[in-house]
Amino acid sequence: IKAEKGVTALPFPLLIGTMIEVPRGALTADEVAAEAEFFSFGTNDLTQMGCGFSRDDAGVFLKQYVDEGICDADPFQTLDRAGVGELVRIAVTKGRQARPNIKLGICGEHGGDPASVEFFHMVGLNYVSCSPFRVPVARLAAAQAAIKHGPPGALTRTAKPPAKKPGKKQAVKKAVKKAAKKVASKKAAKKAAKKAGKKAARKAVKKVAKKVAKKTVKKTVKKSTKKVAKKSKTLRPVRRSFSGAGSSKSGGGKARRR
Repeated sequence: IKAEKGVTALPFPLLIGTMIEVPRGALTADEVAAEAEFFSFGTNDLTQMGCGFSRDDAGVFLKQYVDEGICDADPFQTLDRAGVGELVRIAVTKGRQARPNIKLGICGEHGGDPASVEFFHMVGLNYVSCSPFRVPVARLAAAQAAIKHGPPGALTRTAKPPAKKPGKKQAVKKAVKKAAKKVASKKAAKKAAKKAGKKAARKAVKKVAKKVAKKTVKKTVKKSTKKVAKKSKTLRPVRRSFSGAGSSKSGGGKARRR
């Protein structure tokens, strides 16, 4: 489509996927997932094909099937877990094996049925689609399923394979690496301690020098103050006197005031 339209990139994400509505599609889901980026299970048609009867005609005999215990409930209202549900589970498992990030959901009346929503949570579907008036019921059922069963996919989650024990060579390499790391960390610790010691010594010397300098200054100031005080005691105050006589040239007479 991009090549035909001459478009290199779309302004929105676009997934290309398929409906899974027939049993064969569910059983060969790994092959389908090689091309499809999502599955949407059409559970109405899948129920018809899986159970082998038409929804239009089933109303005549389904009530009797339920009354006699052949079906636990109407399979078009509540998903038949043992039959159609198993097809969904197989498709989910195979689809995720082929494409781990595949998006999975359902579209049909079962999306608004609490018991069916619980099952879809257990097989690990990403979403359910239903009629607008059934959305609140579906959301509540999904929340209850999450509380009851934990993370989605309890029926399809595969256990992780046990970790392989390391061989002798790997064990030796690991031990050597660990020892080297330990030695390196010891050296680093010694270096850091030495550096810290030097820093502390410098700080201590600086502190002592500061104290000595402070004491020396105080001593010098005290000494200088004493010296000045001593000198000031030996000095006598000088008084100026003004004579009342005139100049020697003019002889006696009245002194002029300046």
